[in-house]
Amino acid sequence: MEKNYYPGYWNGEAKAKFRVVVVEVGDEPEESKEHFKKFYPNQKKYLWFAPFIGETRQVVEVVYADETFYLDNADGTGIYKVTKGLGSPHCGHSSLYPAKILHEVPKKYWQETSETVRELVHDEINERWMAIDPTGYTGHRKRMDLMRSHANKIRERIAKGQGPMEFKKNN
Repeated sequence: MEKNYYPGYWNGEAKAKFRVVVVEVGDEPEESKEHFKKFYPNQKKYLWFAPFIGETRQVVEVVYADETFYLDNADGTGIYKVTKGLGSPHCGHSSLYPAKILHEVPKKYWQETSETVRELVHDEINERWMAIDPTGYTGHRKRMDLMRSHANKIRERIAKGQGPMEFKKNN
């Protein structure tokens, strides 16, 4: 079967190609798991896609610099990143590991992003994790929300022409 790739971007370069596919979500490769355990032996890893392992999702398969990786596109952010977002690191994405690729998705069925779709998908991920690990995941979400809040404050400061942060000296 011929693969239909489209020109796309990664890291601001028009050197990537992509296609939209449906995959069965796979688990993280063992070498990644071992790498995490080496640096964080007593910490639980919350991979966003873990509750979806074995299920199907629309993803963007990106080929760049002889590497292939997969961006979730359930909320449209995968396709946005490699097209309108110019592959910028400032355009967030959620990577996952496919167990298998099931089929390509015709362009007219690509999920486009919107605030509503992003919120719905984010809520679904949180609900799935809460069902698996309510206590641990609540703490994880609090840490993630704090980091997101901090990043938003930095973006606001930069937009106003200020430095990323003002550090106050403790006496």
